[in-house]
Amino acid sequence: MKKNVYFLFGILISILYLYICFGCEIECNNEPKIKINIEPIIINSKLYIYGKHIHHWFVGLTSLCILLVLHLYIDYALMYFLQSFSIVLILHGLLYQDCFDFDN
Repeated sequence: MKKNVYFLFGILISILYLYICFGCEIECNNEPKIKINIEPIIINSKLYIYGKHIHHWFVGLTSLCILLVLHLYIDYALMYFLQSFSIVLILHGLLYQDCFDFDN
């Protein structure tokens, strides 16, 4: 039961996070509401690796894969929270029309 609560809590927190950072509208090339600049990796709250923009769905997919492998060895309730957070991040990111465009 506790694991299900963490999973649902992760969904709720990720929806709240996405609403605060991106708002309700899904528009391509839209600037996030929160501006973070840690050059050269993060520019205007967007992650860049070797000059290529890494979308938040890809970050979520990478973290979900790592979490699923770790889950084979570690069974903490926090893992369910992080997995559900990553799943919602992936689903939200794939709703964008330019979700596979890594050049912008």
